[in-house]
Amino acid sequence: MRIISQNKMTDISYDAAVIYIYARTDNHKIYIRAHVSDDDFPIGTYNTNEDAVYVMSLIQKTFMCNHKYFYMPKPEEVSVIKKKMEKCEQDD
Repeated sequence: MRIISQNKMTDISYDAAVIYIYARTDNHKIYIRAHVSDDDFPIGTYNTNEDAVYVMSLIQKTFMCNHKYFYMPKPEEVSVIKKKMEKCEQDD
């Protein structure tokens, strides 16, 4: 599976990367970063740790469903995705 960053500038292989949450205290942003080889790439920025953890779970679910791509959602899209996912789960 490929992960495409929020700014569409980074495209990495999920199998070849370590994806992790990095909390910066200077600007109160939560970053999801990818460590590939000796380099780190920011792939998403979120306002809360809860949103970052939720996006991490979406990455894992997407991988488990054998999807080819995962596009990192923008911060304002996370609440919309949560609502859609909750509705889908209720419909099942």
